[in-house]
Amino acid sequence: MTADEVGSATTVTGANLARSRRACKRVMLVTVRLTNLTLVVACTSLLHAAPPDVASQFIAAHARVRAKHCAPPLTWSTKLADVAQHWADTLRAKHCAFEHSNGQYGENLAAGTIGVLDPAGTVDYWYSEIKDYKFPNGGFSMRTGHFTQLVWKSTTQVGCGHAQCNGLDVWVCEYDPAGNVDGEYRDNVLAPGCQR
Repeated sequence: MTADEVGSATTVTGANLARSRRACKRVMLVTVRLTNLTLVVACTSLLHAAPPDVASQFIAAHARVRAKHCAPPLTWSTKLADVAQHWADTLRAKHCAFEHSNGQYGENLAAGTIGVLDPAGTVDYWYSEIKDYKFPNGGFSMRTGHFTQLVWKSTTQVGCGHAQCNGLDVWVCEYDPAGNVDGEYRDNVLAPGCQR
């Protein structure tokens, strides 16, 4: 692999993420032999950070639905994206097991046939749970937990990861601070139009 090929392996779009991951693995093997730690670090962060277009799509989709509930826009966190990508990779290693990580952050999961769920579709899927939420006195429910985390007013950061397995796209988003806190729903999950 030439220096030009190494440089091109770090340019990632949503369409070539899988190819870039394979290239990155080859780069990592080459860099270990050359002991070029700079490339190893750059390549490792490439594996765990969402491509810029995916990150911006998630931020825009979150902002669109959060605005309906007077929740401020979120900022992208590469730290949370690393956590989300690690969990997405873990789920893939478990043959697409669909379970929460039970980590320290709020977490939303979604899976769909490859190519069906993009970032905006994933957020819309979570947001559709609004139909089952009981304003203003709702609390946690397995039928609305994705929606409430999505619009949780006190949450300020998000980071997401993606994996493919068994014909599915699996999306994981991590949120900080976590939502779905008992006793705080009335202040953090406002009805559309921002009514309490």
